[in-house]
Amino acid sequence: MLHYFRGTCYYLNSAVNPILYSVMSVRFRNALRRSVCGGREWARRNHYYNPNTPVRTREFSNSSTRRLQITSRSEMAKEPPMKAIRRPRFTEAEMLTIVQEVEQRADTIIGKFNSNNTAAMKNVVWEMVAAEVNAVSRVKRSAEEVRRKVRDMRAQVKSKAAAETEYLEGTGE
Repeated sequence: MLHYFRGTCYYLNSAVNPILYSVMSVRFRNALRRSVCGGREWARRNHYYNPNTPVRTREFSNSSTRRLQITSRSEMAKEPPMKAIRRPRFTEAEMLTIVQEVEQRADTIIGKFNSNNTAAMKNVVWEMVAAEVNAVSRVKRSAEEVRRKVRDMRAQVKSKAAAETEYLEGTGE
């Protein structure tokens, strides 16, 4: 008998919760309407979405003054969206060249700053590494791109080594 009572309470709770939430919470009510009625179409019908509502965007000119441009959503819809152009991934040949060049110049690239190893010297060395990578690449890579790739490769190696160490220490008992 108690089992049936608990089951009935469980189902009643599930049935009453949406009603209570819709009475108590405006956000829940709007979200429920959007999900049931179809999102943006519901918002348009109920005047929550107005395509002529002004949207503020910031534009920075070459001078130091800032200009705030106000456009409408319908004007923004006319313009095609800007698609982000991804750079191609580094090829195996590029990564092999990076590893070889960084190994040859490790004392400058990885070494600490001192009177012989300055930031300008490191930048020159990174430019040399980028030039070597560009010699084997079909894509022109900047020194900053190569530097980021080296940083990412080092982080991957460290995380793989840590995972391997953790796995080896975890075996046994």
